Amino acid sequence: MDRRIIYEIYKNIREKQQQQDWSARQSLPWLTAFKEPWKDVAVGWYVMRSRNTFPLHLSVIRKQKFRLWLEHAAVCENKAEMLAYIEKANVAHHVDLKLLET
Repeated sequence: MDRRIIYEIYKNIREKQQQQDWSARQSLPWLTAFKEPWKDVAVGWYVMRSRNTFPLHLSVIRKQKFRLWLEHAAVCENKAEMLAYIEKANVAHHVDLKLLET
């Protein structure tokens, strides 16, 4: 097959996946807010990534006093995608999320 056709199919699948992941808001199990590592974390917004190398899974988490919400999730294939996704969350929720380097 033509590489261009394969790339277009891949790009289309990724776009649909990204739309679905953006709207993946869900409440995490109730007791999660009272367990490590969340029990001593202040109320607020957090960005978590699955690892330091790409591709990686990125999660935007909102901690309330008694609840944790997975607001958005993403698969990021490079640093530019990751930073763009964080910026999209910042704009959508009027926050200033930063990715802490480990």
